Amino acid sequence: MAEKDRLQAALEKILARYVTARREEPFGSNHGLWATFQSLDEAFRQSAAVQQHPTIEVRWSVGQGNWAKVPWIAFLDTRDTNTTRQGVYCVYLFRQDMSGVYLTYNQGVTELIDKYGRAEARTILKSRASKLREGCSDLSENGFSLDNKIDLLHRQNETLEA
Repeated sequence: MAEKDRLQAALEKILARYVTARREEPFGSNHGLWATFQSLDEAFRQSAAVQQHPTIEVRWSVGQGNWAKVPWIAFLDTRDTNTTRQGVYCVYLFRQDMSGVYLTYNQGVTELIDKYGRAEARTILKSRASKLREGCSDLSENGFSLDNKIDLLHRQNETLEA
């Protein structure tokens, strides 16, 4: 199976199965979706894009102790960060209702909030986001949105509380 087909199949499996797993199935590393995330992790690590950039580390999470509402797969450049708590990185963020997945250019917020408080951290993050958008404006020519309009919430007609 071609690299992009393998990645697409794993993403589609997560989108198809995750809500049911979160609602009805026990959390843990023995769950089939855990293996799907591990397989996706390995596929990304072996991909030409990641192989060409040896400072990129792939990390993912489906939660800690319970299923996360928004699972993710991040690409961390160790020259900037080795954690999603700080720095700038790309990350796949799955919608809570699993109707889609976003590939985003994101900032870690936890350490800023811990250091400056929520209000000041928000101001810093907005300023950084503006500068980051300026630095990658050419992405918009390739179909990427450079705004902050991302919707990770569920559809209004569904209840997703687990």
